[in-house]
Amino acid sequence: MDRLDISEALALSETEAERMFASGKARLPTAHAILQRLADIGLGDSLPISRRVNPASTREPGSTVPRVLHYHAAVPPTDADRPRPDGVPSEAWWSSEDGEWVLGPKDEAGELHGEIRYWRPDGTLCCVSRLQAGKPHGPFRRFHETGEVSQTGQFVYGELHGLRTFINATGPSTENMHIGARLSRKIARSEYDYDHGTLSATRHYAADGTPLGTDGEPLPSRPEGVPKRAIRNATSGNWVAGLWDGEGRRDGELQVFDAEGKQVSRETYKADVLHGPTTVFYPGTGTKRASFNHVEGALDGLFEQYYRDGTLARQAQLAAGRFAGTLRDWTPDGELTAETELPGSDAPAVFIQAPPEPVLRCDLGELDLDELAALADGPISPTGLARLIALGWGGDESRDGELARVARKLVRERNDEALRAALAETGLDAAPRLLTVRRLERVIEIMQDVPAVDTQALQRELAASGGVGLLVPLERDDAVEIAALESLISGDRLNLRSRDLTRLPPAVRRFPGLRTIDASHNRITELTAEVSEVLLLYELNLVDNGLRDLPDELRRLRDLRVLMLGDNPLERVPDVIPALSELSTLHLASTRLTSLPGSFGELERLRTLWLDDNPLSGLPTSFATLDSLRFLHLGGHPWSSPPLVIFELRGLEELWLASPDLTELPGDIARLAKLERLTLWYSGLTSLPDSLFEMTGLRELRVSNNPLPQGTIERLQEALPDCTIY
Repeated sequence: MDRLDISEALALSETEAERMFASGKARLPTAHAILQRLADIGLGDSLPISRRVNPASTREPGSTVPRVLHYHAAVPPTDADRPRPDGVPSEAWWSSEDGEWVLGPKDEAGELHGEIRYWRPDGTLCCVSRLQAGKPHGPFRRFHETGEVSQTGQFVYGELHGLRTFINATGPSTENMHIGARLSRKIARSEYDYDHGTLSATRHYAADGTPLGTDGEPLPSRPEGVPKRAIRNATSGNWVAGLWDGEGRRDGELQVFDAEGKQVSRETYKADVLHGPTTVFYPGTGTKRASFNHVEGALDGLFEQYYRDGTLARQAQLAAGRFAGTLRDWTPDGELTAETELPGSDAPAVFIQAPPEPVLRCDLGELDLDELAALADGPISPTGLARLIALGWGGDESRDGELARVARKLVRERNDEALRAALAETGLDAAPRLLTVRRLERVIEIMQDVPAVDTQALQRELAASGGVGLLVPLERDDAVEIAALESLISGDRLNLRSRDLTRLPPAVRRFPGLRTIDASHNRITELTAEVSEVLLLYELNLVDNGLRDLPDELRRLRDLRVLMLGDNPLERVPDVIPALSELSTLHLASTRLTSLPGSFGELERLRTLWLDDNPLSGLPTSFATLDSLRFLHLGGHPWSSPPLVIFELRGLEELWLASPDLTELPGDIARLAKLERLTLWYSGLTSLPDSLFEMTGLRELRVSNNPLPQGTIERLQEALPDCTIY
């Protein structure tokens, strides 16, 4: 779709247009991402793409949504002798820019001024609006092809102001108010409140006037305490009260309330970036969980976290996203347990002299290959040789291949016996690129015995080249490591996945605002306490490492909700895990566990738990207190019949029990009245309890590949007609 002319582009369906503007040469981030911005706060489908009401320009004032997304008919080729459709006055002129017929007065400067009318190429009236000096100013109306009003509103000096209404048609129309499937087609009228271009509220109604949600279902009663202008998210059930600018960006204070009216958060934004005070609350309580401040997206100022009873748990001072003083921690009883002096924004500097050769001091894009090749005729400094090695063997697949080839040739042809021996020992005499951390570490180690190479400069240059070189400095806590980590951060997520690390980099403490750290699929054998200083850490993924325990300091992470520890040789549940009382997701699959501690039941807010493929001898009685648990995976267990304590989990919605050792399913399974999905396939079951056939709430049942009597599946399908059976 990258090579369409304007008439073809304007004829695209909305699905094709959205796909076109998502990627490739036609990518328009503002157009495609506007709904993504709204989804960040849980609004999702609540706000429609702005529609053009000023056909004199290709963009609506206060919006950057391209006109191709406005659902107009295709623009036929410009033709001075264009046939004038019936209904279009003889005084109207054709606007090739807008693809519509236009009629209205102009001012002395030639700008549209006064009441302006617009007709589609087929001759149907599409818009009547008032303009002043070429800008919308005053009321406007848009029309469906049926002649019915599709939209009304008002502009004040180019900005939407007051009530804007969308009305559905009774017949075919290109004035699509439902934005494809983003708003339910049960919605017959939508209202949007604007204050000089800023959107503050939306409302949707059925044809009979019944208030509806974006999903088309009747809107539930607004809980007490929720602002009247708050918008309900149909997916989460939350209510959101805030302001959005003409591009759909959050701007100003934004409050979120749960379905019962308890406050979830209160944030402040500037052009969709956190800027100002933030307060978050414990779910379902309205009790303050933390308060902090942002300046242009970075944590800045006093940071405080609280226990559920309101007792101060943690306090720190920050500046520009970094620590700026002492981090203090308290017990629930108010006892100060730790005072940690943390490194500030000024990390220890690492001074390494730049190469004296002018050509090697240039940025990559300015390097001259001929000047580089000319270095073969003379001496090269140790720092210069370090950069040549990094240019030749560092970087990733996107590096300049010709530049790397020239650099490798220069290094290999140096008349230096120690260098040649090092190249041979490390395999660089034949290899075109460093692909693994182990090889890279070996190169640095061997090069330390080569006087002609500055290994400190080599580490810096390899890190700057990218690829696996980024991992060279991750064992340090200085400016080089911080820069390397920053290059691996996207938004508030640090990606250290599959980096061949042996430990988590100490400099993670320099980024207290991180929400996710993915250090899965490495060789980490010990988790150091520094991770507990990442104040807002929400998810920690350590799957597939060599961990046997966790530091007790992890309990200080008050925001930690997701802990992924699968495929680690733990053999026992670390003592700190039951203390992580706010966890909602815990992954302990394939961790060689033989038992769970009695304190496991203290994880009272746990909703998702993986315990599959562990040689568990049983489950503690405290397991029954996991009232919040909704998903439980116990596949691959060694039991012929599962422990009865499982059937005390009355809130469970999905349960996996599949195992070759499973030969009996107790009739107690029916006690799980909220169970919707049950997996028993590839087990040794020869019969099923009668109570299973009465579990009409089941929606998915996986029971194939069991030695069950013939006809069992058919009996299940007859007894459970609303359940998909595999």
